[in-house]
Amino acid sequence: MIKPPFEVRELFAAAFPFAEVVPTKQLMERFEELGGSPLSEMAQQYWWVMKGLVALVCPPEESCMMDDDVFILDRVDDALEAFERCDLVYQRQIDWGEDYLEYWDQLIDPELQWLPTGALNTGVCWIRQYLVPRRVAKYALSSQPSATPWYIWEQGLIAALYARSNVHELPTPRYFYPLIDGLPGGSVGYDYEGNPCGFASVHFAGMPEKPLDSVALRLAPQILARKPEHQICPYRNPD
Repeated sequence: MIKPPFEVRELFAAAFPFAEVVPTKQLMERFEELGGSPLSEMAQQYWWVMKGLVALVCPPEESCMMDDDVFILDRVDDALEAFERCDLVYQRQIDWGEDYLEYWDQLIDPELQWLPTGALNTGVCWIRQYLVPRRVAKYALSSQPSATPWYIWEQGLIAALYARSNVHELPTPRYFYPLIDGLPGGSVGYDYEGNPCGFASVHFAGMPEKPLDSVALRLAPQILARKPEHQICPYRNPD
């Protein structure tokens, strides 16, 4: 059963007392500053627009985005190291580059022939803003989110905007996507405390059955109980 919003807020407040929660009103003011009421209304109506705009035009200029269906099991030093030299560090999924280009290239970069960022997944990513915010707002206002699949709008927008930037694709053995490769033991049966596969993260995107809040709370002690001897040395890509 999904918890009511107030219970979720209480849970987050207890688990992350250091976090600063940004009021929705503050976000709307930022969107109206950049694109007037049409942009703020678009963001309120479509969650994928809200998510994309928060990453691209709202403070802070450097951030880590993480979906609510992601488990972090190990240190992410390799991702942070890559982020020191790259503007976008992301995990890989199915390559939707052709679909992204078909939708966004005329708005953003008609000369693009292919997207090196076509396999971008924003379930876990580190992003540095470097674009003029009003230009991003203009792209958003020129789009049709009501007639666009969420992943093509949000992930496609970021993939197209960062296609010519310095990016880094994280190794799939560490930043895991069970929809493609399967998870040993399933979402409940995997040994999260021992983490024998050495996952840094597990993203349950697209799975027909994701860990519900009740399951996540039951698994949390295993994940949080991971001891230093369970931590794996940062993965270094041979390249």
